[in-house]
Amino acid sequence: MPRKQIAAAFALLLVTCATAGSQPATATADSVSDRCVLMPLYVGGLPVLTCHPRVRVGPQLDPLPVTTYAAGTVVPVSGNAIVAGQQVAIDGQWSPILAAADGSLGFILPREARAGTDVARLGAGQPPLPLAAAFPQRLVVRPSVARATFSGDKVEVMIEPAAEAGQNVTVDLRATDGSPVSIHVPITPDEATSDLSVPLPAAFPSGTYLAGVTVDGVGSLPRTDPAGADGPQVRINGVDGSAAGESRITP
Repeated sequence: MPRKQIAAAFALLLVTCATAGSQPATATADSVSDRCVLMPLYVGGLPVLTCHPRVRVGPQLDPLPVTTYAAGTVVPVSGNAIVAGQQVAIDGQWSPILAAADGSLGFILPREARAGTDVARLGAGQPPLPLAAAFPQRLVVRPSVARATFSGDKVEVMIEPAAEAGQNVTVDLRATDGSPVSIHVPITPDEATSDLSVPLPAAFPSGTYLAGVTVDGVGSLPRTDPAGADGPQVRINGVDGSAAGESRITP
């Protein structure tokens, strides 16, 4: 293609791209780059620029990180056109997006958030309303074990957040001495509770165990204390076996 024809085609391209839409515009390189993505198309070995209209995308949340529940936990957020002042809804509870000193963005996990997998929706305004064009994102919240104590024939485990009625909960006790002994106790609460009771069979070996909990398929992570040991741990000794309940021992 002769150079004069290429120049004429490019000039026509500028006019076509810049004036696309209902409002006329001056055909400049800047206006074209704002409206189009210019990509070369090779014709007869020579490059001819083609216009691919830009797609305008509204605010959108990027996928959210897995978060361990704790009071005041900040969930980092990012995404297209995400700014401080927008809001994120978790199970109907709105939490504003805040800017940290380093410029990063995040929202405080609502105290009412449940362990397991939930849906996060982006919103704006006062009162906040969901942005219809924003895709929801999955939010995975890990439960945590606040403490575990042994009492004669059972282990009492306190978890955060409280398990709600109907959630599938499993408490795990795993030996820390290198032996493969562990116990797994499924629990389905009839009402919201943070306190779980794990009955122990008479044959349960004495020792130190690491306590963990799984809620609706999402498991807690061990905490590491200043000495480097995983926790929370519970010392079991002298089980009398009088407690009733369903327990499964894995040798």
